[in-house]
Order: sequence, then C-alpha cells, then structure tokens
Amino acid sequence: MRRTPFRFSSALSCSTSSSATDYPHTSSPSPTPFRATFLSPADYYCTALHELGHWTAHPSRLNRDLQHRFGSSAYAREELIAELTSAFLCAHLNIIPQIRHADYLGHWLQILKDDSRAIFHAASQASKATDFILAFQTTGEASIPTAEAAE
Repeated sequence: MRRTPFRFSSALSCSTSSSATDYPHTSSPSPTPFRATFLSPADYYCTALHELGHWTAHPSRLNRDLQHRFGSSAYAREELIAELTSAFLCAHLNIIPQIRHADYLGHWLQILKDDSRAIFHAASQASKATDFILAFQTTGEASIPTAEAAE
C-alpha cells in the first residue's frame, strides 16, 4: 500500500528548544529539542511524534489527564500512550523507531505487572491519538470528534 507523505500543519508543528522535552499542561505542543541535537532524523521524528502524542491529551482534543507528577503511575501511563502513538505514527510514515530510555521502560514494566489490561488501554488511547493526528494529514484540521464533541 502506498502512503501519501505526512505534512505537519501549522496546528501540529512542534516548537524547538535546546532543553529536554517535557509535556506542558497547555494547548500548544511540547517543545522538541533542536533537530541538530539528535543522532539521526528518525530519532528527531520519533521524539516529535511522541510529543504530538502528549499534545492530543489537551482537554480541547482527547482530554487525557496530565496533572500527575514525574515518577507517578499516571505519568508513566501517559508516557506509554505517547510512546505507542509515536510508534504507530512511525509505522504509518515508514520511520524505524528507536527504543526509548531505560527509565521509561522501567515505569512501563511496573504498570504492566500491576495491571494486565494496561497495555490494551494504552494502545486504545494511542490509537485515538494517532487517528486524531492523522486527521490533519489531508484536511489541515482534525475531522474526528474531540472529547468535548463526544459528550
């Protein structure tokens, strides 16, 4: 199957910074470190797509809870959702993703040990985030319902 190139619309464009990424509780995408700080273009795009996964959590989009501190179970669950979103988008774009840092994996493993259904919930949320982002591919605006429209 041939896929059309994905273009980031202005609504989805990630900003850049020289600092590490960390998802904010705002409506704009998380800052992504400068492209030159990555070892490969694939590393950059995997990170940018991960941050877009967090971007979909905003209340005006898919309305996932981002109010938890680093190291908490809820924070690790959101990281898993964002990482799966990145993996799904990388697959769609034929980008070979890299495995994330060991600290992420440690948090995920604990979640998966504690909750046998966690992977299914995270995959479902990541699938929704992926669909939300890909809806911008052809229209420039998301055409799938947001959490507010579903109510």
